[in-house]
Amino acid sequence: MMERLVRNRAPGREFDVEFWQKLGPARIFEAAWELVVTAASHKGISEDQLRLQRSVEKLERGWRKVSDRGRLRRDDIHGA
Repeated sequence: MMERLVRNRAPGREFDVEFWQKLGPARIFEAAWELVVTAASHKGISEDQLRLQRSVEKLERGWRKVSDRGRLRRDDIHGA
């Protein structure tokens, strides 16, 4: 259990950061999932319909030939 007393000033984030770090990743995930379920229930969506979204994409880099001089740009254009 952790407590914080704040008087007449805006509280910093240090307490919140320390609190969540002490919980660890599993508890943080549980709390986040609980918020997702609560928000969904307010929208009329049952927990059975919820799942993590997964997207798969394939990215390929297009290869192009470098100039004959082995440079990406000509020096004479840039005054070098």
